[in-house]
Amino acid sequence: MKIYYDRLSKEDKKELLNKYKVDKKEMYKKMNNMFILCYVCIIVGIVVLIYDCFFNKNITNFVIDIIITIFGIVSLLKMNSYKRELLNKFALDNNFKKNSKTKRS
Repeated sequence: MKIYYDRLSKEDKKELLNKYKVDKKEMYKKMNNMFILCYVCIIVGIVVLIYDCFFNKNITNFVIDIIITIFGIVSLLKMNSYKRELLNKFALDNNFKKNSKTKRS
């Protein structure tokens, strides 16, 4: 089942996100920090995995690097779904209306 946020157009999503930035500034900052942390975790995991492939051929290092990378990917996916849920709840709570600029045949 699609949620309300998924049905919005691109312009409506941008408008809703800008409204969310203004109303819930601290939560938006925390959400962005988590996204940055997820990206850094993925990048560090991949870089260290490449380093271990060439210089340090210990199996435990490979396992740790793969766990770090997988943790970053899973966290990023969960943060995306959490962001969608937050924006959906925000849109429904504030009675955010869709623009009626859709094309009709």
